[in-house]
Amino acid sequence: MVFTDKGGTACELKVAGDTIIFHMHTNVFKLDQSHSLWKTSYLEKDEMRRYFGIINIYNFLSDSFKFKRERDLGLPVARLFLNKENHWCKANARWASCTMTGW
Repeated sequence: MVFTDKGGTACELKVAGDTIIFHMHTNVFKLDQSHSLWKTSYLEKDEMRRYFGIINIYNFLSDSFKFKRERDLGLPVARLFLNKENHWCKANARWASCTMTGW
């Protein structure tokens, strides 16, 4: 297993034949008002809790980087949403739903 810091917004973890990329978006996002998390008392108590940073996680074959195959696609693994209190939720790989895991 090899960890590589790629700067302030990215890092990678090589495990066996896979490279897992963690990339933090540089903007902050407010949850869409149709999202089910808006109905929680936690978010209702403080409007600033509704704003999240996002970390996208992708899985690539390590050979894609080794052999400079720039057209190889990485598979989305998860998307993490983190708020100002370091509470988080994880959306699955299909980006369809957000499961409360960090409250």
